Amino acid sequence: MKLIRSALKFDQTRPSRLTSFGRFLLAFLLVLTLVASLDSRAEAAGDIFSTLNSTLYQPGSFKPGEVIVKFRQPAGGLRVSNANLHPEALLTDALAQPYGLTRYEPLFEMPGYYHYFASSNADMARLVAALGANPAVEYAEPNYRVHLAKTANDPFSNPVSGSTDPATVRQWYLKKIGIESLWDLNTGINQVIAVLDSGINPNHEDLCGAGVDRCDKYFPAQSYSTIKDTSNYLDVVDHDGHGTAVASIIAAQTNNGIGMSGINWNAQILPVKVIDESTGEGDITTLSKGIYYATDHQARIINISLGSTEASRTVENSVKYAQSKGVLIVTAAGNTGIGNIPDTKPLIPVQYNYSNVISVAATDENDKVANFSNPSPSVKIAAPGVDIFTAYCNWLYPTSNIGCPNPDEGLYPIGQGCNNSDITSCYNNNNTSLYAYLNGTSFSAPIVTGIASLMIAANQYLTNEQIINIIETTADDIDGPGFDQRSGFGRINAANIAAALTGQNWSSVLQGLVTGVNPADVVVNLDPTNEVQLLDSNGGFHYNNLSNKTYNLRVSVPKRGIVLGPVTVYPNGQHGNVISVNFDVPSGGIVCGPGAVCPGAQSPAPGANPAPPPPPPSDLSPNAAFFARANPIGGQRFFSETGHNLGGSFRAYWETHGGLPIFGLPISEEFQEVSQTDGKTYIVQYFERNRFEFHPENNDANKVLLGLLGSELTRDRNFPPGAPIANTDTTQYFPETQHTLTDRFLAYWKANGGLAIFGYPISEPIQEGPYLVQYFERNRFEFHPENAGTKYEVLLGLLGNDLARSRKYIR
Repeated sequence: MKLIRSALKFDQTRPSRLTSFGRFLLAFLLVLTLVASLDSRAEAAGDIFSTLNSTLYQPGSFKPGEVIVKFRQPAGGLRVSNANLHPEALLTDALAQPYGLTRYEPLFEMPGYYHYFASSNADMARLVAALGANPAVEYAEPNYRVHLAKTANDPFSNPVSGSTDPATVRQWYLKKIGIESLWDLNTGINQVIAVLDSGINPNHEDLCGAGVDRCDKYFPAQSYSTIKDTSNYLDVVDHDGHGTAVASIIAAQTNNGIGMSGINWNAQILPVKVIDESTGEGDITTLSKGIYYATDHQARIINISLGSTEASRTVENSVKYAQSKGVLIVTAAGNTGIGNIPDTKPLIPVQYNYSNVISVAATDENDKVANFSNPSPSVKIAAPGVDIFTAYCNWLYPTSNIGCPNPDEGLYPIGQGCNNSDITSCYNNNNTSLYAYLNGTSFSAPIVTGIASLMIAANQYLTNEQIINIIETTADDIDGPGFDQRSGFGRINAANIAAALTGQNWSSVLQGLVTGVNPADVVVNLDPTNEVQLLDSNGGFHYNNLSNKTYNLRVSVPKRGIVLGPVTVYPNGQHGNVISVNFDVPSGGIVCGPGAVCPGAQSPAPGANPAPPPPPPSDLSPNAAFFARANPIGGQRFFSETGHNLGGSFRAYWETHGGLPIFGLPISEEFQEVSQTDGKTYIVQYFERNRFEFHPENNDANKVLLGLLGSELTRDRNFPPGAPIANTDTTQYFPETQHTLTDRFLAYWKANGGLAIFGYPISEPIQEGPYLVQYFERNRFEFHPENAGTKYEVLLGLLGNDLARSRKYIR
């Protein structure tokens, strides 16, 4: 090639003009260059193939057929923009074709990175080498599996080497219940868990940190003492030690190299003091008020490691109130048991066998039910409750030792740096950070509370009934086959729970209508969840998050003695699996959609669940299935223009916040999507101009939020700030984003929802094609001069369509 290039010379003393022969020679040279380039790529790839180290690609360490490709930076070091890349070219790359390369997805958070999919049988080493040989590729690598293996480094969470003494095994119960498998799944979220007890020690090193006067990050400063009827921080200080012990089992600071490990690493404890420090007792009034207070202050779970042996309608009503708000209550079974003889007066509220109450018995290290643990028909589960290592004592003041253990009490108090042979060495100057081994169902209940909170963190859409069902069905049966009054369904097993959460989908939906009767007279029951529903005002019912198992659905009208069903329901647990069943009471007629079998009809063979929707085309994301035209759903509004349904909270929001002009038509059904803002998964629905997101963690007014579509679609663009100006009737400057709204765009923004609907402006007005536009966090305004002077001169951009297209949901 060098000799050929040197033969081509130009006269540099005049403008170069190629003769016909010159043009032919140049074309010939280009062909030779291309051939040489291909030959060199093939040689380079061959060199790579010949030196591959197969030990780098062990089966099981990566997902078969999946590769991450990083494209090269453009010349000049400018930031990569996906718009400037051509990822589709790799699909036809001659070197990569033999490995079944079919599609790709951009990693939106990481410009320049793409996720490619090839045959699951592809030789990973050769596939990576082939992609990496492309000149446009900086590197390619397998989509390696990431194995989380969280083991807390807190010294008291691990057994003392060689010890068999329960007092030195420390947190033996964490290994016993298999908590690390659940920690591998998640370690919790900032979730409010109320502890109705004797208060909490804010100075304990493993709760807030020794010497810390306030611990607002750990629990709210305005916590509550029902004893003194005041919301004062100091009124919840623990003078007994019991509440501190319970709270530490749930959420001691974990992985901080100090003391013990809490089950939930990130929970927020709401201490509600219901025990009088002077008597060591509370009463039904304080307990009931505590339940109401915790419920009204966003507690998702309430732990009650105490109770009464006398029945109380006040407590009953407070439990029902919490239940109506979706709060899960975990209670101790009580410590008055005598062998196998059930106590005639189990602890209240254990006695109330509600679906949202978990009563917990106590077991020892050998999975034997503790002699003190109270048998009862209400017991649902057992958990370790013997020699439970906890944070303990208050000793907030040097002269105070109320409720703290002495060596002769046999509680083995341990302080940082202490040892069991020298108990007295644990008593330091202020004695603010002691630990102890305690017995009782009081300390079994918070183990279950912590595990339930991790389940909610893993799937925030789980209902309380589903949480209890999973806990019961995954327990280790330790006291005879099936349910018994001593251990319920068995000893809780966090490892089995983790397997259930990851190996079983809980995403199917069951819905329907009941007609011909007053909706207020109808009760709907779904077994085995035991979830009872009343109809909405339109006669509709709706069950979310069903797993891939068999259910039975019944509709009853108690006033008339009518029962319709059972209908056998076979969900597959997959996202987008919606089963519809409609009942007509006067005729007794039942219409069963796919996935449901009416009474008398032939059921499918075991395991023959309805097939999921067909997969979308290979060049689209799997979520494209939710953008295909759907069938009308009873009780929802169906838009024939796009073939999609709108119901529930999303419909209410659409209809009350602008409807068609602001949001456009729905272009998808509801489905789950990972947010690019916080990385969490939410139920969403796409519209022509926006995306709705359901946020169950918010109050009712903010459960539906709009997606930040303007920000998401312009993340690679840099809009220069506007100049600050004084605000007038026709101009407004936003220092939050350093941009300005003026004239017709400002008028439209104010008239149609302002900040709540559109967010802040993130650009100045700019010309894009034939239109003057301005971008906002949630949308784009467009000035259409052809409509000047009409109410349509400002229109919203079809950003929902644009984003769906960029994510390969639609073409």
